[in-house]
Amino acid sequence: MAGDVEDLYGDPEIPGEPFVMRIREFPGAIVRFARGAHVLVKGPSGRIAEGYASGKIVQYEIEAANGDRFMASEHELQAQ
Repeated sequence: MAGDVEDLYGDPEIPGEPFVMRIREFPGAIVRFARGAHVLVKGPSGRIAEGYASGKIVQYEIEAANGDRFMASEHELQAQ
């Protein structure tokens, strides 16, 4: 991802609260699962912390219940 993100309204770190973000990204980049969505991964499960996409590569930073964070590719995730 280009990493150019601007919070326009609200706080995306507060679960359940509305927010608006402007995300400037490279052509072809996509955003899929929502931040905070519960997902299952081979091994630990957790919530989406951030999503990253560049072309055909889509990965998510997952926060496990114990606070550890790890990366998972899109094909490894299942919605819970």
